Parts: sequence; structure tokens; C-alpha cells
Amino acid sequence: MAQSEGRGSFLYTASTDGSTYRVLIPNWLGSDLGTQFGFGADDTSRPSLPRYIKMRYVTAKSTTTARHRKIHAGTVTCAGWTVLGATLVLYMIGGATEVFQVVGQVGEKRRGSVS
Repeated sequence: MAQSEGRGSFLYTASTDGSTYRVLIPNWLGSDLGTQFGFGADDTSRPSLPRYIKMRYVTAKSTTTARHRKIHAGTVTCAGWTVLGATLVLYMIGGATEVFQVVGQVGEKRRGSVS
């Protein structure tokens, strides 16, 4: 898995309304972990994720330092979302890798009323 820097547009499927939206996320998440975390390739015909929808995410804990990371999940059917205890190798600042284990999930949220 190569480290991809910067941010890019990828597709996110909302569980609250079933629609697919464009989201701007780090390239390492959309590209490197895209298959594991369910983000699709960019499609400019799709609308951007509305501000009132907060993306679902998993929490992962480092197996060596006990540090926690928040990692968004693009669909509710992807392995990164459905497999608690999954092992991930993530890139840290400076290019070093660290092993993390998925320890929790936080579901998608909608803020306020939609008109």
C-alpha cells in the first residue's frame, strides 16, 4: 500500500437517505483503503454531501502506542465497518507505518431539520 498525500473527491453512500454523495477526504483513505472502507471513485454528476449529514466512522487503536484514530467508512457494508477487531496498517506523519485495530463504530448523524 503506497502512501497518497493530499485530499481528493470520492463517493460516500449515506445510510440515512440511501443517496450517494461526493466527499473530500484524504487520498490515503479513499485510494489506499478505499476497498476496505467502501469509498468509490469520484463521479462529478453526484452532489456534495450536505452539511447536515455527518459521516459514519470507526475508531481504531494502535497496537503499540494505544493512540486512537478516527477513520470514516464509505458504506455500511464495507469490511472496515462490519468487522470489529479488523487490523489496519496506517501511515503516520513522516511516512512510518503503525498497526491499528478497529475497536468501535459511530453511526451517521443528521443535524437539525431538513426542508
